[in-house]
Amino acid sequence: MKQIYIYLSLLLIGASGFAQGENDNWYFGDFAALNFATNPPISLSNSQMEQFEGVASVSNSNGQLLFYTNGKTIWGANHLPMPNTGDLTGNYSTNQAALIVAHPGNPNQYYVFTLPASDEPSPGVLSYSLVDLTLNGGFGDVVANQKNIPLLDQNGNTFDNNSEAITSAVNSNQNGYWVLFPIANTLYSYPITSSGFSNIPITSSILLQDSPIIGTSHIRVSPDNSRVAIASWGTTRVLTVYNFNNATGQADTTYQFTIGNVSVLTSEFSGNNNVLYANETFGRVFVLDLLNFQFRIINQSIRFGTLQRSKYNDIYVTHGNFNSLNGGTPNLSRFINVDSYATSSLSLNAVTLTNGLGTIGLPQWISALPEPGCPSTITLSTPEINASFVYQYNSSIIANNNYQTAVGQNINFKAGDFISLQPNTEIKSGSVFLAEIVPCHAITTKSFTGPIVNAPGKFTHLLEEETELKVYPNPAKDIVNLTMENVAIQSVAVMGIDGKTLLNVAVPANDGNYPLDISSLPSGIYILNITTPNGKTISKKLMVQ
Repeated sequence: MKQIYIYLSLLLIGASGFAQGENDNWYFGDFAALNFATNPPISLSNSQMEQFEGVASVSNSNGQLLFYTNGKTIWGANHLPMPNTGDLTGNYSTNQAALIVAHPGNPNQYYVFTLPASDEPSPGVLSYSLVDLTLNGGFGDVVANQKNIPLLDQNGNTFDNNSEAITSAVNSNQNGYWVLFPIANTLYSYPITSSGFSNIPITSSILLQDSPIIGTSHIRVSPDNSRVAIASWGTTRVLTVYNFNNATGQADTTYQFTIGNVSVLTSEFSGNNNVLYANETFGRVFVLDLLNFQFRIINQSIRFGTLQRSKYNDIYVTHGNFNSLNGGTPNLSRFINVDSYATSSLSLNAVTLTNGLGTIGLPQWISALPEPGCPSTITLSTPEINASFVYQYNSSIIANNNYQTAVGQNINFKAGDFISLQPNTEIKSGSVFLAEIVPCHAITTKSFTGPIVNAPGKFTHLLEEETELKVYPNPAKDIVNLTMENVAIQSVAVMGIDGKTLLNVAVPANDGNYPLDISSLPSGIYILNITTPNGKTISKKLMVQ
């Protein structure tokens, strides 16, 4: 152990060294992770998570990892499971299984929202849990009495499990958030303020092509919080973009851009808020010009996963083999020049993972509030309790008496005038410690004049209806019926979520109806790939009881 006696500024760094790093670390798929401190990102090898679809991860403003989750378990910055997790209500087959939102009134606390899958035989409940980073030796844990708390509708009831979509938006005062959950004909918006989460939602009416949201769905908010895109590919197959009023938390249906008869898996806005990218599971990406109500289609013979914008304003997407998940993918593709409707393009295999495999999900964007003004000074005289923490003060930081760091801790001091480490301060070997003389760089919140209001307008385009595959009953036990109108079924493959083919059946001559024997399959979630005589492959999710 090394004693340090320092009474002067330790390190001088210019203002350009300050950055918002909440989205620097992406943890996803099967043991895959990327660090976006640089562009292009660097592949990491420390993830302990396996997940098929939705994930979430969060870092502090300096880009230091805080935790990541698959909706069931939360792993801390030490890559160990938080003790009071493992039974959260997310699911490995939920499109947006997890969402992380910071507590505006407590910098050490985060809300984690978790969603079950819409086709579970025994559906779970849309819930939230509160993570406190001061617990578990500074690596965080879920607060004991704040775990798996159900979200309630306007009548105080829990939800039927018919939506897999959840996201967040910054409110118009820039001092809190809205948590957005679309289901049936309603967008539910829950406020999070400095007082915490309110389980009393604001509601607004939404109808996707005059039909309710039932089944797998997805929601995304634009970077300026002025638009919301909602997609459903369950009973309703449609994508609609609305204006969003972040003062009231409500969808504004005076603006509607709708494309029907599409099975959109995910969507993502450009950094300038004027272009939307939306992908189907197989093959097609739609690029929407939100100002001029036009769209174009990019066709690729690959299976797409989640679209996600990085802090550099590129949009990444996972992809695998066209006909199967292929056990995951070591590659991510990237849309570049995304602010331009006409000239944006897809760069295939732009990033290669050196460890782990990507599957469908990528972590949602973490919305950060403008930083409050920094306090003037602090004196630290007890052992450090945080695993990773940034102290930022306008004038000075003084450490004395019994202040000490421990092995594995990552601590950053930032002060405008001076930092003093006085006698009996210990910076122990095995800890990471950085002291910087930097201005506070708090962002002054601009005066509030109201939410951003986009011009009204409505446009609907119904694409030619694709051949529909009906799978029933679903969930099934011994026999599942496959039906296609006026199209024969040539072959059927059934895969597990690990991409392994478990059944491969050459179907006898038929009129588009085939009873598939699944009695040999154990209970679980599978993917059906049905091939027609013209070579087209259609996929559906199958639940086996």
